[in-house]
Amino acid sequence: MRRIVVIAAGPAGVTCATRLKRRLPESEVNIILPPTLETLQSSVGPAGRRLAAGLPNLETLTSREVGILDARDIMPGLDSREVTFSSSRGRLTVRFEELVVETAATARLPRALQRCSNVFGWPMTGFAADPAACDEALARSARDNVPVLVAGAGMPALDAVFLAREAGAPVIWLCTSEKDVPDIEPHLCGILLAFMGEGVRFVPLPETPAESLRCAVSGDVLESVSLPDGELVACSCCLWTTPLMARHPLLREDGFFLNRFGCMEAAEGVEENLGVFLMGSGAALPPARLAQGAEVPAWPGGEEAALASAVYISEKLARTGRGAGASSARPPAEPALLGVRRAAMPGRILLRAGLTLADAERAGLEADHAILARPLGGKATEKAQGGEDLLTLVLVGHKQSGTLLGVQVLGMAPGGGESAVLGADGLFGMGLAALARGTALEELAVREAAGLPGFMLARAASMLANKFAGAARGISPDELLASAAAGAEFFTLDLRSKPEWEARRLPGAHNIPLPQLKKRIQDEVPRYTPLVLVCATGDDAYAAARRLAGLGATELYVLDGGMNLWPYPLG
Repeated sequence: MRRIVVIAAGPAGVTCATRLKRRLPESEVNIILPPTLETLQSSVGPAGRRLAAGLPNLETLTSREVGILDARDIMPGLDSREVTFSSSRGRLTVRFEELVVETAATARLPRALQRCSNVFGWPMTGFAADPAACDEALARSARDNVPVLVAGAGMPALDAVFLAREAGAPVIWLCTSEKDVPDIEPHLCGILLAFMGEGVRFVPLPETPAESLRCAVSGDVLESVSLPDGELVACSCCLWTTPLMARHPLLREDGFFLNRFGCMEAAEGVEENLGVFLMGSGAALPPARLAQGAEVPAWPGGEEAALASAVYISEKLARTGRGAGASSARPPAEPALLGVRRAAMPGRILLRAGLTLADAERAGLEADHAILARPLGGKATEKAQGGEDLLTLVLVGHKQSGTLLGVQVLGMAPGGGESAVLGADGLFGMGLAALARGTALEELAVREAAGLPGFMLARAASMLANKFAGAARGISPDELLASAAAGAEFFTLDLRSKPEWEARRLPGAHNIPLPQLKKRIQDEVPRYTPLVLVCATGDDAYAAARRLAGLGATELYVLDGGMNLWPYPLG
Protein backbone atom coordinates (compact mmCIF):
# COMPACT_ATOMS: atom_id res chain seq x y z
CA MET A 1 0.00 0.00 0.00
CA ARG A 2 1.24 3.47 -0.87
CA ARG A 3 2.11 5.43 2.27
CA ILE A 4 2.27 9.22 2.33
CA VAL A 5 3.48 11.00 5.47
CA VAL A 6 2.72 14.70 6.02
CA ILE A 7 4.80 16.60 8.59
CA ALA A 8 2.43 19.47 9.38
CA ALA A 9 3.66 22.79 10.72
CA GLY A 10 0.28 24.55 10.44
CA PRO A 11 -3.30 24.33 9.12
CA ALA A 12 -2.16 23.94 5.51
CA GLY A 13 -0.51 20.62 6.35
CA VAL A 14 -3.83 19.38 7.71
CA THR A 15 -5.58 20.53 4.52
CA CYS A 16 -3.01 18.70 2.41
CA ALA A 17 -3.43 15.44 4.36
CA THR A 18 -7.24 15.46 4.13
CA ARG A 19 -7.15 16.29 0.42
CA LEU A 20 -4.68 13.48 -0.23
CA LYS A 21 -6.88 10.95 1.55
CA ARG A 22 -9.91 12.09 -0.44
CA ARG A 23 -8.05 11.96 -3.76
CA LEU A 24 -6.19 8.71 -2.94
CA PRO A 25 -8.62 6.69 -0.77
CA GLU A 26 -6.68 3.42 -1.18
CA SER A 27 -3.44 4.96 0.11
CA GLU A 28 -2.35 5.24 3.73
CA VAL A 29 -2.03 8.90 4.71
CA ASN A 30 -0.43 9.78 8.05
CA ILE A 31 -0.03 13.24 9.53
CA ILE A 32 2.59 14.14 12.14
CA LEU A 33 1.43 16.85 14.56
CA PRO A 34 3.11 18.39 17.62
CA PRO A 35 1.75 17.12 20.98
CA THR A 36 1.13 20.60 22.42
CA LEU A 37 -1.55 22.08 20.13
CA GLU A 38 -3.73 22.95 23.11
CA THR A 39 -1.24 25.61 24.26
CA LEU A 40 -2.19 27.74 21.27
CA GLN A 41 -5.66 28.17 22.78
CA SER A 42 -4.32 29.78 25.96
CA SER A 43 -4.02 33.30 24.49
CA VAL A 44 -7.21 35.34 24.14
CA GLY A 45 -5.75 38.32 22.23
CA PRO A 46 -5.87 38.88 18.46
CA ALA A 47 -2.68 36.90 17.74
CA GLY A 48 -3.97 33.93 19.74
CA ARG A 49 -7.38 34.09 18.08
CA ARG A 50 -5.83 34.00 14.63
CA LEU A 51 -3.71 30.97 15.39
CA ALA A 52 -6.44 29.12 17.30
CA ALA A 53 -8.77 29.50 14.28
CA GLY A 54 -6.48 27.19 12.31
CA LEU A 55 -6.13 24.40 14.87
CA PRO A 56 -7.06 20.99 13.47
CA ASN A 57 -10.08 19.03 14.59
CA LEU A 58 -8.56 15.67 15.47
CA GLU A 59 -11.92 13.90 15.46
CA THR A 60 -12.56 15.07 11.90
CA LEU A 61 -9.14 13.85 10.79
CA THR A 62 -9.79 10.45 12.34
CA SER A 63 -13.24 10.19 10.74
CA ARG A 64 -11.61 10.81 7.35
CA GLU A 65 -9.22 7.92 7.99
CA VAL A 66 -6.11 10.07 8.25
CA GLY A 67 -3.64 8.50 10.68
CA ILE A 68 -2.53 10.94 13.42
CA LEU A 69 0.90 10.74 15.02
CA ASP A 70 1.95 13.13 17.80
CA ALA A 71 5.64 13.77 17.47
CA ARG A 72 8.64 15.74 18.64
CA ASP A 73 12.34 15.45 17.83
CA ILE A 74 11.50 14.54 14.24
CA MET A 75 14.42 13.17 12.21
CA PRO A 76 13.66 12.42 8.53
CA GLY A 77 15.94 9.81 7.02
CA LEU A 78 15.70 10.81 3.38
CA ASP A 79 17.92 8.12 1.86
CA SER A 80 16.18 5.32 3.79
CA ARG A 81 12.74 6.93 3.36
CA GLU A 82 12.00 6.80 7.07
CA VAL A 83 10.89 9.32 9.69
CA THR A 84 12.01 8.72 13.29
CA PHE A 85 10.45 10.66 16.16
CA SER A 86 9.48 10.61 19.83
CA SER A 87 5.77 10.29 20.64
CA SER A 88 3.37 9.36 23.42
CA ARG A 89 3.92 5.76 22.29
CA GLY A 90 7.70 5.94 22.59
CA ARG A 91 10.34 6.18 19.90
CA LEU A 92 8.82 5.35 16.49
CA THR A 93 10.02 4.91 12.93
CA VAL A 94 7.60 5.27 10.01
CA ARG A 95 8.47 4.41 6.43
CA PHE A 96 7.13 6.48 3.54
CA GLU A 97 6.92 6.46 -0.21
CA GLU A 98 6.30 10.22 -0.30
CA LEU A 99 7.04 12.70 2.44
CA VAL A 100 5.29 16.10 2.44
CA VAL A 101 7.09 18.66 4.61
CA GLU A 102 5.32 21.90 5.56
CA THR A 103 7.61 24.87 6.10
CA ALA A 104 6.41 28.22 7.46
CA ALA A 105 7.86 31.63 6.59
CA THR A 106 8.45 34.25 9.22
CA ALA A 107 10.51 37.42 9.52
CA ARG A 108 14.27 37.31 10.07
CA LEU A 109 15.02 39.66 12.95
CA PRO A 110 18.20 41.78 12.98
CA ARG A 111 20.86 40.28 15.23
CA ALA A 112 20.59 43.14 17.73
CA LEU A 113 16.87 42.44 18.26
CA GLN A 114 16.88 38.65 18.37
CA ARG A 115 17.25 38.61 22.16
CA CYS A 116 14.52 41.21 22.78
CA SER A 117 11.47 39.82 24.56
CA ASN A 118 9.19 42.54 23.12
CA VAL A 119 10.16 42.08 19.43
CA PHE A 120 8.12 39.53 17.48
CA GLY A 121 8.54 38.20 13.96
CA TRP A 122 5.29 38.48 12.00
CA PRO A 123 3.44 36.63 10.58
CA MET A 124 3.47 34.32 13.59
CA THR A 125 2.57 31.12 11.80
CA GLY A 126 2.35 27.43 12.51
CA PHE A 127 1.78 25.15 15.46
CA ALA A 128 5.15 26.04 17.00
CA ALA A 129 4.14 29.67 17.53
CA ASP A 130 3.56 31.10 21.01
CA PRO A 131 1.17 34.05 20.68
CA ALA A 132 0.68 34.70 24.42
CA ALA A 133 3.72 36.98 24.84
CA CYS A 134 2.76 38.96 21.73
CA ASP A 135 -0.82 39.43 22.92
CA GLU A 136 0.38 40.52 26.37
CA ALA A 137 2.70 43.11 24.81
CA LEU A 138 -0.08 44.46 22.57
CA ALA A 139 -2.49 44.68 25.50
CA ARG A 140 0.13 46.57 27.52
CA SER A 141 0.66 48.97 24.63
CA ALA A 142 -3.08 49.67 24.43
CA ARG A 143 -3.34 50.16 28.18
CA ASP A 144 -0.34 52.52 28.45
CA ASN A 145 -0.96 54.21 25.06
CA VAL A 146 2.65 53.61 24.01
CA PRO A 147 3.07 52.85 20.28
CA VAL A 148 3.72 49.50 18.68
CA LEU A 149 6.39 49.69 15.99
CA VAL A 150 5.60 47.82 12.78
CA ALA A 151 8.64 47.40 10.53
CA GLY A 152 8.23 46.35 6.91
CA ALA A 153 6.29 46.93 3.71
CA GLY A 154 3.30 45.74 1.75
CA MET A 155 0.69 43.23 2.84
CA PRO A 156 2.77 41.53 5.58
CA ALA A 157 3.28 44.86 7.35
CA LEU A 158 -0.37 45.89 6.88
CA ASP A 159 -1.44 42.63 8.48
CA ALA A 160 0.73 43.49 11.49
CA VAL A 161 -0.76 47.01 11.63
CA PHE A 162 -4.25 45.49 11.66
CA LEU A 163 -3.21 43.12 14.46
CA ALA A 164 -2.01 45.97 16.67
CA ARG A 165 -5.07 48.12 15.93
CA GLU A 166 -7.37 45.19 16.70
CA ALA A 167 -5.74 45.10 20.14
CA GLY A 168 -6.45 48.84 20.50
CA ALA A 169 -2.79 49.88 20.43
CA PRO A 170 -1.41 52.97 18.63
CA VAL A 171 0.96 52.15 15.77
CA ILE A 172 4.02 53.66 14.12
CA TRP A 173 4.47 51.98 10.72
CA LEU A 174 8.12 52.12 9.62
CA CYS A 175 7.70 51.38 5.93
CA THR A 176 10.07 50.88 3.04
CA SER A 177 9.24 50.26 -0.60
CA GLU A 178 10.39 46.68 -1.14
CA LYS A 179 9.84 44.93 -4.46
CA ASP A 180 10.10 41.39 -3.09
CA VAL A 181 6.90 41.56 -1.03
CA PRO A 182 3.25 41.54 -2.13
CA ASP A 183 2.67 45.28 -2.37
CA ILE A 184 -0.37 47.55 -1.99
CA GLU A 185 -1.50 50.22 -4.44
CA PRO A 186 -0.37 53.52 -2.84
CA HIS A 187 -3.84 55.04 -3.27
CA LEU A 188 -5.45 52.25 -1.27
CA CYS A 189 -2.78 52.54 1.39
CA GLY A 190 -3.48 56.27 1.64
CA ILE A 191 -7.22 55.66 2.03
CA LEU A 192 -6.60 53.13 4.79
CA LEU A 193 -4.27 55.44 6.69
CA ALA A 194 -6.75 58.30 6.42
CA PHE A 195 -9.54 55.99 7.61
CA MET A 196 -7.51 54.87 10.66
CA GLY A 197 -6.73 58.49 11.55
CA GLU A 198 -4.38 59.26 14.43
CA GLY A 199 -4.20 55.61 15.47
CA VAL A 200 -1.52 54.94 12.84
CA ARG A 201 1.49 57.09 12.02
CA PHE A 202 3.11 56.25 8.69
CA VAL A 203 6.89 56.80 8.49
CA PRO A 204 8.52 56.04 5.10
CA LEU A 205 12.12 54.83 5.33
CA PRO A 206 14.74 55.25 2.59
CA GLU A 207 16.22 51.77 3.19
CA THR A 208 15.23 48.54 4.89
CA PRO A 209 14.38 48.99 8.58
CA ALA A 210 17.53 47.13 9.65
CA GLU A 211 19.66 49.67 7.74
CA SER A 212 17.61 52.78 8.54
CA LEU A 213 17.09 52.49 12.29
CA ARG A 214 19.28 52.72 15.37
CA CYS A 215 17.73 50.67 18.14
CA ALA A 216 18.10 51.33 21.87
CA VAL A 217 17.99 48.04 23.80
CA SER A 218 18.05 47.79 27.60
CA GLY A 219 18.65 44.25 28.80
CA ASP A 220 16.29 42.20 26.66
CA VAL A 221 13.82 45.01 25.91
CA LEU A 222 13.67 47.27 22.85
CA GLU A 223 12.93 50.72 24.31
CA SER A 224 13.17 53.10 21.35
CA VAL A 225 14.46 53.63 17.82
CA SER A 226 16.14 56.63 16.22
CA LEU A 227 14.69 57.47 12.81
CA PRO A 228 16.93 58.57 9.90
CA ASP A 229 16.10 62.24 10.61
CA GLY A 230 17.27 61.87 14.22
CA GLU A 231 13.84 61.67 15.86
CA LEU A 232 13.76 59.34 18.86
CA VAL A 233 10.61 57.20 19.04
CA ALA A 234 9.70 55.22 22.17
CA CYS A 235 7.85 51.94 21.77
CA SER A 236 6.17 49.26 23.85
CA CYS A 237 6.91 46.40 21.44
CA CYS A 238 7.75 45.75 17.79
CA LEU A 239 6.23 43.58 15.05
CA TRP A 240 9.02 42.92 12.54
CA THR A 241 7.88 41.70 9.11
CA THR A 242 10.90 41.89 6.82
CA PRO A 243 12.52 40.01 5.23
CA LEU A 244 10.24 36.99 5.22
CA MET A 245 12.00 33.68 4.81
CA ALA A 246 11.58 29.98 5.45
CA ARG A 247 13.36 28.22 8.29
CA HIS A 248 13.60 24.46 8.44
CA PRO A 249 16.12 21.77 9.48
CA LEU A 250 16.02 20.36 5.93
CA LEU A 251 17.97 23.41 4.78
CA ARG A 252 21.01 21.72 6.34
CA GLU A 253 20.56 18.78 3.96
CA ASP A 254 22.01 18.60 0.45
CA GLY A 255 19.45 19.43 -2.22
CA PHE A 256 17.51 22.14 -0.31
CA PHE A 257 18.11 25.91 -0.47
CA LEU A 258 16.45 29.34 -0.24
CA ASN A 259 15.58 31.26 -3.40
CA ARG A 260 15.78 35.06 -3.78
CA PHE A 261 12.35 35.54 -2.20
CA GLY A 262 13.32 33.55 0.90
CA CYS A 263 11.27 30.51 -0.12
CA MET A 264 12.60 27.00 0.39
CA GLU A 265 13.28 25.01 -2.77
CA ALA A 266 14.34 21.46 -3.56
CA ALA A 267 17.00 20.89 -6.17
CA GLU A 268 16.07 19.14 -9.40
CA GLY A 269 15.51 15.44 -8.89
CA VAL A 270 14.83 15.58 -5.14
CA GLU A 271 11.11 14.89 -5.52
CA GLU A 272 11.65 11.96 -7.89
CA ASN A 273 14.67 10.42 -6.15
CA LEU A 274 13.86 11.04 -2.49
CA GLY A 275 10.07 11.38 -2.63
CA VAL A 276 10.18 14.62 -0.61
CA PHE A 277 7.75 17.44 -1.44
CA LEU A 278 7.71 20.93 0.10
CA MET A 279 4.64 22.98 0.93
CA GLY A 280 3.60 25.78 3.27
CA SER A 281 3.99 29.55 3.42
CA GLY A 282 7.76 29.18 3.09
CA ALA A 283 7.82 26.76 0.16
CA ALA A 284 8.69 27.78 -3.38
CA LEU A 285 6.00 26.99 -5.90
CA PRO A 286 5.91 27.48 -9.68
CA PRO A 287 5.17 31.15 -10.44
CA ALA A 288 1.75 31.72 -11.93
CA ARG A 289 1.53 33.02 -15.49
CA LEU A 290 -1.33 35.28 -16.46
CA ALA A 291 -3.11 35.23 -19.82
CA GLN A 292 -0.65 37.68 -21.40
CA GLY A 293 2.39 35.77 -20.07
CA ALA A 294 3.11 38.06 -17.12
CA GLU A 295 4.57 36.18 -14.16
CA VAL A 296 3.26 36.52 -10.60
CA PRO A 297 6.07 35.88 -8.09
CA ALA A 298 5.60 33.23 -5.41
CA TRP A 299 6.09 35.47 -2.37
CA PRO A 300 6.67 33.81 1.00
CA GLY A 301 4.33 34.17 3.95
CA GLY A 302 0.59 34.33 4.36
CA GLU A 303 -2.10 31.78 5.06
CA GLU A 304 -3.31 32.03 1.46
CA ALA A 305 0.12 31.04 0.12
CA ALA A 306 0.22 28.06 2.47
CA LEU A 307 -3.24 26.84 1.45
CA ALA A 308 -2.43 27.29 -2.25
CA SER A 309 0.64 25.14 -1.76
CA ALA A 310 -1.45 22.47 0.00
CA VAL A 311 -3.78 22.28 -2.99
CA TYR A 312 -0.87 22.26 -5.45
CA ILE A 313 1.05 19.45 -3.73
CA SER A 314 -2.00 17.27 -3.02
CA GLU A 315 -3.10 17.46 -6.67
CA LYS A 316 0.43 16.84 -7.89
CA LEU A 317 0.73 13.66 -5.82
CA ALA A 318 -2.76 12.52 -6.78
CA ARG A 319 -1.97 12.83 -10.49
CA THR A 320 1.32 10.96 -10.19
CA GLY A 321 -0.09 8.30 -7.87
CA ARG A 322 -0.40 4.60 -8.28
CA GLY A 323 -3.17 2.26 -7.21
CA ALA A 324 -6.91 1.96 -7.61
CA GLY A 325 -7.81 5.46 -6.51
CA ALA A 326 -4.80 7.26 -7.89
CA SER A 327 -5.88 8.46 -11.29
CA SER A 328 -8.90 9.71 -13.15
CA ALA A 329 -9.76 10.09 -16.81
CA ARG A 330 -9.80 13.87 -16.45
CA PRO A 331 -7.16 15.15 -14.00
CA PRO A 332 -8.06 18.33 -12.14
CA ALA A 333 -6.85 21.67 -13.43
CA GLU A 334 -3.62 23.11 -12.08
CA PRO A 335 -4.49 25.51 -9.23
CA ALA A 336 -4.03 29.21 -9.94
CA LEU A 337 -1.21 30.46 -7.68
CA LEU A 338 -1.90 34.12 -8.21
CA GLY A 339 -0.25 35.69 -5.17
CA VAL A 340 -3.47 36.04 -3.19
CA ARG A 341 -2.99 37.89 0.10
CA ARG A 342 -5.47 38.97 2.75
CA ALA A 343 -5.17 41.39 5.68
CA ALA A 344 -8.22 41.92 7.88
CA MET A 345 -9.50 43.11 11.23
CA PRO A 346 -13.02 43.93 12.42
CA GLY A 347 -14.43 46.58 10.10
CA ARG A 348 -11.77 46.53 7.39
CA ILE A 349 -10.22 44.13 4.93
CA LEU A 350 -7.79 44.33 2.02
CA LEU A 351 -7.40 41.55 -0.55
CA ARG A 352 -4.99 41.45 -3.47
CA ALA A 353 -3.90 39.10 -6.26
CA GLY A 354 -1.68 39.34 -9.31
CA LEU A 355 0.43 42.45 -9.91
CA THR A 356 0.19 46.03 -8.74
CA LEU A 357 0.86 48.83 -11.20
CA ALA A 358 4.39 49.16 -9.78
CA ASP A 359 4.96 45.41 -10.25
CA ALA A 360 3.83 45.65 -13.87
CA GLU A 361 6.07 48.63 -14.59
CA ARG A 362 9.08 46.87 -13.04
CA ALA A 363 8.35 43.94 -15.36
CA GLY A 364 8.40 46.28 -18.39
CA LEU A 365 4.67 45.91 -19.12
CA GLU A 366 2.56 48.74 -20.52
CA ALA A 367 -0.15 48.89 -17.87
CA ASP A 368 -2.60 51.20 -16.13
CA HIS A 369 -5.16 50.94 -13.37
CA ALA A 370 -8.71 52.02 -12.57
CA ILE A 371 -10.10 52.78 -9.11
CA LEU A 372 -13.80 52.68 -8.23
CA ALA A 373 -15.44 53.17 -4.83
CA ARG A 374 -19.07 52.58 -3.86
CA PRO A 375 -20.90 52.67 -0.53
CA LEU A 376 -22.72 49.45 0.26
CA GLY A 377 -25.91 51.48 0.43
CA GLY A 378 -25.77 51.79 -3.35
CA LYS A 379 -25.63 55.34 -4.76
CA ALA A 380 -22.20 56.96 -4.84
CA THR A 381 -22.59 60.11 -2.75
CA GLU A 382 -20.46 62.11 -0.38
CA LYS A 383 -21.85 60.03 2.51
CA ALA A 384 -19.21 57.43 1.61
CA GLN A 385 -16.50 59.76 2.86
CA GLY A 386 -18.09 60.05 6.27
CA GLY A 387 -19.83 57.04 7.70
CA GLU A 388 -21.15 54.46 5.26
CA ASP A 389 -19.61 51.06 4.64
CA LEU A 390 -17.44 51.40 1.54
CA LEU A 391 -16.04 49.06 -1.10
CA THR A 392 -13.09 50.13 -3.23
CA LEU A 393 -11.89 48.18 -6.25
CA VAL A 394 -8.58 48.54 -8.11
CA LEU A 395 -8.05 46.79 -11.43
CA VAL A 396 -4.62 46.73 -13.09
CA GLY A 397 -4.72 45.98 -16.80
CA HIS A 398 -2.39 45.23 -19.70
CA LYS A 399 -2.83 47.60 -22.63
CA GLN A 400 -1.79 45.31 -25.51
CA SER A 401 -3.93 42.32 -24.53
CA GLY A 402 -6.76 44.24 -22.83
CA THR A 403 -6.77 41.78 -19.92
CA LEU A 404 -6.23 42.00 -16.18
CA LEU A 405 -2.84 41.93 -14.47
CA GLY A 406 -4.07 42.39 -10.91
CA VAL A 407 -7.01 43.06 -8.64
CA GLN A 408 -7.26 44.63 -5.17
CA VAL A 409 -10.35 45.16 -3.03
CA LEU A 410 -10.66 47.28 0.10
CA GLY A 411 -13.70 46.99 2.35
CA MET A 412 -14.20 49.46 5.21
CA ALA A 413 -16.96 49.65 7.81
CA PRO A 414 -16.56 52.64 10.16
CA GLY A 415 -18.82 50.98 12.73
CA GLY A 416 -16.84 47.74 12.74
CA GLY A 417 -19.55 45.68 11.05
CA GLU A 418 -18.89 42.73 8.78
CA SER A 419 -20.96 43.77 5.76
CA ALA A 420 -17.96 45.44 4.11
CA VAL A 421 -15.84 42.33 4.72
CA LEU A 422 -18.45 40.06 3.14
CA GLY A 423 -18.95 42.44 0.23
CA ALA A 424 -15.20 42.68 -0.34
CA ASP A 425 -14.84 38.89 -0.34
CA GLY A 426 -17.57 38.59 -2.99
CA LEU A 427 -16.15 41.33 -5.18
CA PHE A 428 -12.63 39.93 -4.90
CA GLY A 429 -13.83 36.46 -5.86
CA MET A 430 -15.32 37.81 -9.08
CA GLY A 431 -12.17 39.79 -9.88
CA LEU A 432 -9.93 36.83 -9.11
CA ALA A 433 -11.93 34.59 -11.46
CA ALA A 434 -11.57 37.15 -14.27
CA LEU A 435 -7.83 37.42 -13.58
CA ALA A 436 -7.32 33.64 -13.62
CA ARG A 437 -9.30 33.14 -16.83
CA GLY A 438 -7.77 36.04 -18.72
CA THR A 439 -11.19 37.59 -19.38
CA ALA A 440 -11.00 40.60 -21.70
CA LEU A 441 -11.80 44.01 -20.20
CA GLU A 442 -14.30 44.71 -22.98
CA GLU A 443 -16.16 41.52 -22.05
CA LEU A 444 -16.14 42.35 -18.34
CA ALA A 445 -17.45 45.84 -19.11
CA VAL A 446 -20.66 44.50 -20.69
CA ARG A 447 -21.14 41.40 -18.56
CA GLU A 448 -24.37 41.39 -16.58
CA ALA A 449 -24.04 40.32 -12.96
CA ALA A 450 -26.41 40.77 -10.07
CA GLY A 451 -25.61 43.02 -7.13
CA LEU A 452 -23.11 45.71 -6.33
CA PRO A 453 -19.97 43.54 -6.84
CA GLY A 454 -20.97 42.72 -10.43
CA PHE A 455 -21.78 46.36 -11.15
CA MET A 456 -18.45 47.54 -9.71
CA LEU A 457 -16.40 45.02 -11.66
CA ALA A 458 -18.13 45.99 -14.93
CA ARG A 459 -17.75 49.75 -14.30
CA ALA A 460 -14.08 49.50 -13.33
CA ALA A 461 -13.36 47.33 -16.38
CA SER A 462 -15.09 49.93 -18.55
CA MET A 463 -13.02 52.72 -16.99
CA LEU A 464 -9.80 50.82 -17.64
CA ALA A 465 -10.78 49.97 -21.21
CA ASN A 466 -11.50 53.67 -21.80
CA LYS A 467 -8.05 54.54 -20.48
CA PHE A 468 -6.44 52.15 -22.93
CA ALA A 469 -8.59 53.55 -25.74
CA GLY A 470 -7.00 56.93 -25.06
CA ALA A 471 -10.10 58.89 -24.05
CA ALA A 472 -8.44 60.05 -20.83
CA ARG A 473 -5.58 59.35 -18.47
CA GLY A 474 -5.90 58.88 -14.74
CA ILE A 475 -4.30 61.27 -12.28
CA SER A 476 -3.87 60.48 -8.58
CA PRO A 477 -4.48 63.03 -5.81
CA ASP A 478 -0.71 63.21 -5.18
CA GLU A 479 0.00 63.86 -8.86
CA LEU A 480 -2.71 66.53 -9.02
CA LEU A 481 -1.34 68.35 -5.95
CA ALA A 482 2.23 68.12 -7.26
CA SER A 483 1.16 69.54 -10.64
CA ALA A 484 -0.63 72.45 -8.97
CA ALA A 485 2.41 73.15 -6.74
CA ALA A 486 4.66 73.16 -9.81
CA GLY A 487 2.50 75.81 -11.48
CA ALA A 488 0.93 73.60 -14.16
CA GLU A 489 -2.07 75.14 -15.91
CA PHE A 490 -5.22 73.02 -16.05
CA PHE A 491 -8.97 73.44 -15.72
CA THR A 492 -10.67 71.34 -13.03
CA LEU A 493 -14.22 70.41 -14.03
CA ASP A 494 -16.41 68.91 -11.28
CA LEU A 495 -19.35 66.93 -12.71
CA ARG A 496 -21.22 66.26 -9.46
CA SER A 497 -24.47 67.89 -8.43
CA LYS A 498 -24.32 71.48 -7.19
CA PRO A 499 -25.08 70.53 -3.52
CA GLU A 500 -22.29 67.94 -3.54
CA TRP A 501 -19.89 70.46 -5.07
CA GLU A 502 -20.81 73.16 -2.55
CA ALA A 503 -20.36 70.78 0.39
CA ARG A 504 -16.87 69.59 -0.54
CA ARG A 505 -14.73 70.53 -3.55
CA LEU A 506 -11.21 70.97 -4.80
CA PRO A 507 -9.81 74.53 -4.77
CA GLY A 508 -10.56 76.29 -8.05
CA ALA A 509 -12.87 73.56 -9.35
CA HIS A 510 -15.60 74.66 -11.76
CA ASN A 511 -18.95 72.90 -11.40
CA ILE A 512 -21.09 71.70 -14.31
CA PRO A 513 -23.34 68.78 -13.30
CA LEU A 514 -23.05 65.96 -15.83
CA PRO A 515 -26.68 66.29 -17.11
CA GLN A 516 -25.95 69.95 -17.99
CA LEU A 517 -22.56 69.37 -19.62
CA LYS A 518 -23.76 69.23 -23.23
CA LYS A 519 -25.60 72.55 -22.89
CA ARG A 520 -22.86 74.47 -21.05
CA ILE A 521 -19.63 73.01 -22.40
CA GLN A 522 -19.14 75.45 -25.30
CA ASP A 523 -19.38 78.58 -23.15
CA GLU A 524 -17.77 77.47 -19.88
CA VAL A 525 -15.03 74.96 -20.68
CA PRO A 526 -11.77 76.20 -22.26
CA ARG A 527 -10.94 74.38 -25.48
CA TYR A 528 -7.12 74.24 -25.40
CA THR A 529 -6.37 73.93 -21.67
CA PRO A 530 -5.74 70.49 -20.08
CA LEU A 531 -8.89 69.31 -18.30
CA VAL A 532 -9.07 67.40 -15.01
CA LEU A 533 -12.48 65.78 -14.70
CA VAL A 534 -13.85 65.08 -11.24
CA CYS A 535 -16.92 63.16 -10.07
CA ALA A 536 -17.85 61.12 -7.00
CA THR A 537 -16.15 57.87 -8.05
CA GLY A 538 -14.54 58.33 -11.46
CA ASP A 539 -17.03 56.50 -13.68
CA ASP A 540 -19.10 59.58 -14.61
CA ALA A 541 -15.87 61.41 -15.43
CA TYR A 542 -14.85 58.73 -17.93
CA ALA A 543 -18.26 58.94 -19.58
CA ALA A 544 -17.73 62.71 -19.95
CA ALA A 545 -14.19 62.13 -21.23
CA ARG A 546 -15.50 60.09 -24.15
CA ARG A 547 -17.87 62.94 -25.06
CA LEU A 548 -15.15 65.59 -24.77
CA ALA A 549 -12.68 63.50 -26.78
CA GLY A 550 -15.26 63.32 -29.55
CA LEU A 551 -15.35 67.12 -29.57
CA GLY A 552 -11.59 67.31 -30.08
CA ALA A 553 -10.24 67.60 -26.53
CA THR A 554 -6.83 65.89 -26.30
CA GLU A 555 -5.43 66.50 -22.80
CA LEU A 556 -8.03 64.86 -20.55
CA TYR A 557 -7.38 63.56 -17.05
CA VAL A 558 -9.72 61.84 -14.60
CA LEU A 559 -9.15 62.05 -10.84
CA ASP A 560 -8.52 58.47 -9.67
CA GLY A 561 -11.23 57.35 -7.28
CA GLY A 562 -13.11 60.64 -7.50
CA MET A 563 -14.00 62.80 -4.51
CA ASN A 564 -15.12 59.78 -2.46
CA LEU A 565 -11.49 58.70 -2.24
CA TRP A 566 -9.82 62.11 -1.89
CA PRO A 567 -7.57 61.48 1.15
CA TYR A 568 -6.54 65.03 2.10
CA PRO A 569 -8.27 67.93 3.90
CA LEU A 570 -10.01 70.49 1.72
CA GLY A 571 -9.79 74.20 2.36
